[in-house]
Amino acid sequence: MHLYCKGSRGHDPRCTPIANYGEVSHAFVSHIVEHYDHLAPVTVFTSASISKPIEACRRLNHLVTHLATTSEQEAFPAFEVLDDAKASHPLDALYDFELNTSPASSANVTAEEACRASTRPFGRWFEAVIDPEYDRVRERGWLDIAIFAVRAEQIKYWRLQTWQRLRSELERCREGVPHEADQFMLRAWKAMLGNEERPQPASQPQGTTSRDCPFM
Repeated sequence: MHLYCKGSRGHDPRCTPIANYGEVSHAFVSHIVEHYDHLAPVTVFTSASISKPIEACRRLNHLVTHLATTSEQEAFPAFEVLDDAKASHPLDALYDFELNTSPASSANVTAEEACRASTRPFGRWFEAVIDPEYDRVRERGWLDIAIFAVRAEQIKYWRLQTWQRLRSELERCREGVPHEADQFMLRAWKAMLGNEERPQPASQPQGTTSRDCPFM
């Protein structure tokens, strides 16, 4: 397990400290860049807090429930996430998405200080930074909560240079302010790593409910 802690404040000794850029996508991309040549067969990516919203806890539990044994890991699909579609933001409108507000981590950060992506809106950014074929997004959808599991071969479909370019994009501005590229990356994960056809969910172990949150 790799535990990443942002910022310069004291951390749990089990943490790997990283810079405080944006939200979770910078940590995910940094992990891929640093471990590209020796990724685990299946990696579960999750944010630090899974209790709020409770749906985040349910999504993580859904994944780890199906990764308890070696045989389950070997049979795990290329990419899996629970209830990832967000009907309130149709895919046709996603191309024009921009960060219009400032959900700042500090009350002293203004909208003008928020870090804009190198290219806007989201669709143009995806075509310029990741893949000219925006149809990948239309075919695969997007995530609203960054909790998912993925096989190493799905990550390695993209060259290391692509992940390095994404990390540079996520580090364009100073730490501790909202990063538009981080919000763009949240909407790009499933397009990059998912399949056109959603795989069938893994079989449910008897007596368990993967949608439960056992920590609440």
